[in-house]
Amino acid sequence: MEVSLGLVTAFFAAALGTQLSYRLRLPSSVGLIIAGLAVGPAFLGVVERTDIVDFLANIGIILLLFHVGLESSVKKFRSKGPLLVGFMGILLPLVLGFCVSRLFGFDFAESFFVGVILTATSVGITVAILRDLRMLSKPFAETIIGAAVVDDVLGLIALSAAQGLGEKRVFDFGALALVTFKDVAFVVAVLLLGTRLLYYLRTYFQRNIQDSAFYLFMISLALFGALWAKDAGLSTIIGSFLAGIIISESQFHRQKDVFIKDIEPLVNLFAPLFFLSIGLMISFTDLRESLVFGILLTVVAVLGKVFGCYFAAKLAGHDKLDSLIVGFGMIPRGEVALIAASIGLSFGVIQPHVFSAVVLMSLLTSIFPPLVFYFLLSPYSAGSAVEFERRKNSVMERFTLKGFFRVR
Repeated sequence: MEVSLGLVTAFFAAALGTQLSYRLRLPSSVGLIIAGLAVGPAFLGVVERTDIVDFLANIGIILLLFHVGLESSVKKFRSKGPLLVGFMGILLPLVLGFCVSRLFGFDFAESFFVGVILTATSVGITVAILRDLRMLSKPFAETIIGAAVVDDVLGLIALSAAQGLGEKRVFDFGALALVTFKDVAFVVAVLLLGTRLLYYLRTYFQRNIQDSAFYLFMISLALFGALWAKDAGLSTIIGSFLAGIIISESQFHRQKDVFIKDIEPLVNLFAPLFFLSIGLMISFTDLRESLVFGILLTVVAVLGKVFGCYFAAKLAGHDKLDSLIVGFGMIPRGEVALIAASIGLSFGVIQPHVFSAVVLMSLLTSIFPPLVFYFLLSPYSAGSAVEFERRKNSVMERFTLKGFFRVR
């Protein structure tokens, strides 16, 4: 009875959090975390984490990353812009996050893990803004979306390396290189073998399989990918993400759009429990102790993405305004950062107050940067070339830093 009541209360709190996000036009993860904080030990203390909630939350996050993989494409790696922006958007936040953590006295493993957490980008809110303004076809939008795919893949590989390093608790360059090589080899092997397997199964399925059986087969692939990754010593989310990419790149790509729509209700049912549980994992004491570090982590997270992606976009051929748009569009942290933080906490790599700081950073980077993003996009809603230039100059003047961003 106690478990059932906890589950019902968790779903009800998740519904309230989702509605809050909708009313405030924020990512659903923000409202769900706030709801978890409100009903959890941090404030009201009326809801606790239970085994059944954790189980369903894990299923939800596996399906969520599977869904992300389905919407991804390996072709994004072949373009110079997204690849460069994605790489620099990982490198600079990782280095800055590591350095700040070391200044706070964290050991190498925990500092490296914090740096890896900062690499993850959640461009869902960015894409929503671009869609509302009908700018998804702009070159900078394609760069942002492509870089996010690169960001996810490289970030998950870095997460596995950090997880392996965290289990040893000491820095060993040889061990780190070995773990990274194993992770890359696993990704390549899964992509090659999985795509080949689906190629052979395609003819049979197209002629003989019933729709509901095909649906269950796809779900089983997501769970099998998660299990395979776990057996290989990696995070389950890497396996489900790769399973999604394999299907996206396989001969089943024509059925992909239909399947994405079919799986969304399942994701929408279980994934919210994961973000709600994030809030339930934080106590008031952890929240108070993490405030200063969380704010500093937010500053580092913003600067790392803006500068790293700005310079990369410039090298890829974008002008200064578009490069700034790319930089600010890559700021939000969400699903992957929170998943990485929860993995680090469960493995004992990061401390509870560090986990709370990451959650605070995720909330702040999801709420405030989009306001600047709207401002940067304002020139593209101009009705004439003259008005576009006037607005562009006005925007760039706000970002002048001793002439660094000054328009010629």
